[in-house]
Amino acid sequence: MKTKHLTALLLASCICLTAVPAAAPGYAITAKAEESGDFSYTVLEDGTAEISKYNGSDETVEIPAQIDGKAVTSIGYGAFAECTGLDSVTIPEGVTKIDNFAFYRSSLTSVTIPESVDSIGGGAFQSCNNLTSVIIPEGVTVIENNVFTSCTSLTSVAIPPSVTGIGFEAFMNCTSLTYVAIPDGVNTIRFSAFKGCTSLTSPIIATTVTDIEAGAFEDTPCLQAWRENNPLVVINGILIDAENCSGDVVIPQGVTCIGPYVFKNHTDLTSVTIPESVTSIGEGAFNGCENYTISGYEGTYAQTYATTWEIPFVSLGEAPESPRTGDIDGNGTIGADDASMVLVAAAALGLDAPSGLDADAEKRADVDGDGNVNSVDASIILTYAAAQGLSEEPLDLMDFVPKK
Repeated sequence: MKTKHLTALLLASCICLTAVPAAAPGYAITAKAEESGDFSYTVLEDGTAEISKYNGSDETVEIPAQIDGKAVTSIGYGAFAECTGLDSVTIPEGVTKIDNFAFYRSSLTSVTIPESVDSIGGGAFQSCNNLTSVIIPEGVTVIENNVFTSCTSLTSVAIPPSVTGIGFEAFMNCTSLTYVAIPDGVNTIRFSAFKGCTSLTSPIIATTVTDIEAGAFEDTPCLQAWRENNPLVVINGILIDAENCSGDVVIPQGVTCIGPYVFKNHTDLTSVTIPESVTSIGEGAFNGCENYTISGYEGTYAQTYATTWEIPFVSLGEAPESPRTGDIDGNGTIGADDASMVLVAAAALGLDAPSGLDADAEKRADVDGDGNVNSVDASIILTYAAAQGLSEEPLDLMDFVPKK
């Protein structure tokens, strides 16, 4: 959820003063707080305890696994918010929930989150300016809205394969974030999720991502680099943004999804050529566009979309054959660009990160069919391309695969 107006919670008995965003509608503390050492806690309906507030001033805090004989299972709303003397926190195994704004605007530099945690609430670490790295445990399925917004010292974050979605503004203005690998299983990256991550140059995005909302990577170097050569911004086969597009626009082969509102209010757009690889077009992709046509192949999604929305369709005839093995970018030729893509994919896979290729392209990259994408495949492509350049007759890539 987005940060709401701040409400000062002034508790005279507390050394750690707390001021957190007002609770969401419907949020209420129904149990009376108990005191134990430096902690206030409430007893939940299942008889376990939720830490509702930290009252101490230690730099290093270990949250107890039990408090007054009750298992601790939750870190409550704003429990450590604005604890400006806090340096590190260890959360015990058995805790399953970190509530909204739990560590909001604290001075936390490191946090140990156990594997038992399966829920981290919105804004939980928002504005923790000293936090440098976070490992999100397996079991967490959603990175909630604003959870790491403005963590300006955060350089890396490990996202587990259990995550299926990244909320809006989740990492917005994490200006030190240089690398992020979004794993298979994630299908949605919401708007402004990485906006203002001014050090993020090369995100690796899983092939399962089908919806990257508008502005998800706004004001990041990765977009700026792509825009130097192309007004169409494509990440992992998904067209997520378009800038200064007018007249006739040709979407590159290999794009599988056109995100929401990509061409919104591009009033000078006259025609868009959509390749057969596109299988999805997001909501409002062409809102505000007038007097334009869609060009595409017969029987493809482009034709279906144009017919559904009553947009004039210009047929390009029958769709061409599917790309061949070795033709990684699907442009109809096999050459050095394809070899380069194989090497980049191999490097990512070597780090146990997604290859950056969709499933079909990754299959085409495994030229020798050994089940691995590596430098051997790139070498075969380069050797073939060099030989083809010297030959007047078409050559077969498979003839360059070493015999087993």
